Amino acid sequence: CDQVARPRAVHGSVHVEHVALGEVDLLRIASRDRTGLFAHIAGVLAFHGLDVIGAAATTGADQVAVDEFRIARVPPDSSPDWRKVEHDLRAVLRGDVDVDARLDARLRSQRRRRTTSASAPRLEVLVSNDASAETTMVEVRAPDAPAVLYRLSHALSGLGLDIRSAVVATLGHEVVDVFYVTSAGGKLAEVAHDDLRSALWAALTA
Repeated sequence: CDQVARPRAVHGSVHVEHVALGEVDLLRIASRDRTGLFAHIAGVLAFHGLDVIGAAATTGADQVAVDEFRIARVPPDSSPDWRKVEHDLRAVLRGDVDVDARLDARLRSQRRRRTTSASAPRLEVLVSNDASAETTMVEVRAPDAPAVLYRLSHALSGLGLDIRSAVVATLGHEVVDVFYVTSAGGKLAEVAHDDLRSALWAALTA
């Protein structure tokens, strides 16, 4: 990637960029890679109520992770308070804010305003060691809902998996999230694939 696409982050710093692209906002974060980084960022966006319609994550040989999120403006003429988003993002990465507590409070408020469906969501989880030479591919198709991206990435981190790259898309009322992960620097052993699928299923149906 060029220098615009891969901003630098050195000595533990966090580099944040925001670009308005019509009815979509692009948020780009560069930081030293660490366990749970992608999940923490996704969690901040979730408890701010931002609608992530696309995301991509890469980690370079310099161990700098660049995470990009495309965020829809709903309504189109609205704009989040990006200073507050960045403030909370930095606080979360410092360990000063509990993502789960903030997110739980927001989701409880949303549930009080929503009726629940009696039907179980349709979920598909595919895990494969054949799609990449060095990583395990995890593809999840699920109904769009609050904090889906955070729930999935948090579950992956909780299993000790390192998200090396990710591509996220919202297609109508469905999300398709693809993660390329490693376990202890290599592919996840196939005997653990069933446990991974169960963990992701549980994360979305809890």
